[in-house]
Amino acid sequence: MQGYNHVAGGIVFSGIFASFHDVNVFAQPSLIGATVFCALLPDVDHVSSTIGKVFYPLATYLQSRYGHRTITHSIFCYALFCCLIWLLPHGYFVCCFYAFGSHLLFDMCTRSGVPLLYPFSRRPFVLPANPGMRLSSTDHRGELVVLAIFILIGSFCQPLMAKGFWTTYNEAFATWEHVDRESKRSRDLLQVTWSDQQKQTHSGYFYRSAGTTNVVLTAAGFELPKSTETRLISFSHSGITASEHTHTLTNVPLDSLNRLLAHHCLTIQIQSLDDITYFDGPLLKVGKVIDLQHRKNLLLSQPQHDDSEALAKIELLTIEREATRRRYAQEMQTYRRALHQATMHHMHLQALAAEFGTASDYRKGQIIMERKRLETQIASDEENPPLPPIAPDMARFDLQEQLLRRLLIHDSRISANVITVSTSKPLPAQ
Repeated sequence: MQGYNHVAGGIVFSGIFASFHDVNVFAQPSLIGATVFCALLPDVDHVSSTIGKVFYPLATYLQSRYGHRTITHSIFCYALFCCLIWLLPHGYFVCCFYAFGSHLLFDMCTRSGVPLLYPFSRRPFVLPANPGMRLSSTDHRGELVVLAIFILIGSFCQPLMAKGFWTTYNEAFATWEHVDRESKRSRDLLQVTWSDQQKQTHSGYFYRSAGTTNVVLTAAGFELPKSTETRLISFSHSGITASEHTHTLTNVPLDSLNRLLAHHCLTIQIQSLDDITYFDGPLLKVGKVIDLQHRKNLLLSQPQHDDSEALAKIELLTIEREATRRRYAQEMQTYRRALHQATMHHMHLQALAAEFGTASDYRKGQIIMERKRLETQIASDEENPPLPPIAPDMARFDLQEQLLRRLLIHDSRISANVITVSTSKPLPAQ
């Protein structure tokens, strides 16, 4: 087969089969160049070929040592070539793999065939078996016909190569099942358009399928069309990628949680010590446990706390503590006064005893009467001695106040587990 047919056939053959791997041979000029090079590479054993002229010393050695269509056209050389290109990027590997193989396949369609088992066997492999149906290198008309066929097939399969085989296949059927298949094998979100039972058209970005329910992202939130109740109109690749994030939060403030819930949330699980108010569709709900799915812009709130009762109790407790403190101070002052008075009685009695020896008779009479009065008073004090007042338990008031002030601290203690979906760029409004 002529070199131009190896180039045209290699590009068409590689382009069609590379589409099964989502590789577009026309996506980059370098891919086309690699395909052309590998489609001509097996003819490096012939000095008259295009690739042989480029690598003339190597072509001279191979042709003189092994001959044309021998070692470079064997299945073993193909296997060695695949090992050498294994580390290439995916797209280049696929194109080079099919381009090299296309050369062997097309040479099998010539009358001389290809010895695939060389050097163990020189018997040529041909396709088809009838020699009259195979090409001859001298049949220029036949070569031109094959070239025209390659060009026609390449032009017809251009959309297939650009989109990929499986994308073209799924678009041809255009059902929710095929959208799910396409979504699992693609990296970006699929923009889908569907109609409901009322013939109203909707659009969004397909995320995943859950049974008969399809999860579709929109700028406003989520749409959940059912496969049994809607009809898919079309889908296409959007170029927007999405990723999931799991958020496990403990004792998070309500404002911070609301900012997180403004995103696309696949699942929302919340537990709180206080009641939380939120809207589930048109219904206003209140609870301490929330378990929702597929929500965006969910707004949580908590009722205002009435602290008037606790504040009144704190004020009464303060008044009682101050009154108790004053009462104890007065009792302590009375005790000290009585104790001081008893001490003064003893001191006065001692002073009278000391004065009695030098006093006049008149004064002695007064001292005797005063001593009787003091002795009576001292006896009374000893019979009923002054007792210190019992100190009040002021720590009790402090403890009660601390307990009441704790009621004024409203720690919501919200714990949540939220799975969100983020996109590489904002979703446009539909």
